[in-house]
Amino acid sequence: MAIEKVIIQNFKKFKEPFEISFNENSNLLVGDNESGKSIIILMRKATYR
Repeated sequence: MAIEKVIIQNFKKFKEPFEISFNENSNLLVGDNESGKSIIILMRKATYR
């Protein structure tokens, strides 16, 4: 099973819908400090408990 796309809304600092598309090889999250990179990882962990 692979995750192709994630839409985040009303989770921590993502109040408006935010969409992330993934490819089947490797993915890299890059952004400024406080841009939400760690929140995306936390959301993934919370989803698969």
